[in-house]
Amino acid sequence: MLRNLQTTPFEMKALTSTEIFISYRRDDAGHMAGRVYGNLREHFGDHAIFMDTGIEGGEDFTKVLEGEGKSCKVLIAFIGKEWLSETNRRRLNEADDWVRREIATALSRGITILPLLVDAAMMPTANDLSADLVKLCNQQALKIDNADYDYRLKKLIQRLESIVFPWKKWTRRALIGGVAAGFVVGLFYFGPVDAFRSIRVQSALAKNPILQGLKIYVRSDGGVVTLSGDFGTEAQSNTAVTVSMNVTGVKSVVSLMRFSDEAITNRVKDALKNTASVSGLSIEVETSDGVVTLMGNVREDLQKRRAGEAVSSVNGVKQVINQLKVTTR
Repeated sequence: MLRNLQTTPFEMKALTSTEIFISYRRDDAGHMAGRVYGNLREHFGDHAIFMDTGIEGGEDFTKVLEGEGKSCKVLIAFIGKEWLSETNRRRLNEADDWVRREIATALSRGITILPLLVDAAMMPTANDLSADLVKLCNQQALKIDNADYDYRLKKLIQRLESIVFPWKKWTRRALIGGVAAGFVVGLFYFGPVDAFRSIRVQSALAKNPILQGLKIYVRSDGGVVTLSGDFGTEAQSNTAVTVSMNVTGVKSVVSLMRFSDEAITNRVKDALKNTASVSGLSIEVETSDGVVTLMGNVREDLQKRRAGEAVSSVNGVKQVINQLKVTTR
């Protein structure tokens, strides 16, 4: 059985429960928290992210919040410009304030807390916080805003992946350290049978001439092999799956591989050349994590629209930011 997933929610047992808890105030950063929540669900999967909007009618929200807060691996604390308003400052000093309880629980558990500063908000100081929250000041903050949203979201996801998927970091080191290092990593995280299977798959991939130069990360769980990494052509992706399936003991392959930004850029340029209305124009193309930005000048709105449509149809493109300017010269 083979499934090709367009997003990157890794199918492993850990992601059947909450990994990431979102803490926020509606009157402070509710809109941004909801936007980020949607993107994180798309990336990590529905079960991996918790936000209170997911509590079902009739559920005891106090039990749900307490339970999720005690099981997650990382808490994102959204901090906007009103987080320390006069009203919210008073609320933080109340023992039954949920934002205070959520952060205090995370601090007491010793899990990772990511303060996410919304729209140039400032981190609170020790003088702003009660004794059970004061250690929040020691956590390195990340930023998020609408003006640079895609870039900052990418940084947030990279940090979250390093916490939720620690095996990816060690697998990268294993690729550098060789088969022996890969076996030690696999043995530690997945058990001896899957460790051997992962190394056999990794070795088979490395020997295939079509896959030379690619960094393909391999995880085996009960004979289900997950491949992740970037590829340049569909032939390389298909080859990686075929090679993995031919390894003894592999029951199925889940491919999370995706086109590299360089490959997407080249495919986008080819698509523009083959679009009659814009083929002779000088259009700059930039790609970051599958998001394509078009820049340059066109003579009419129709050309701008046709360029955007052509790029949207390219396999691997997640989003098109059309910054083409219509000039009458």
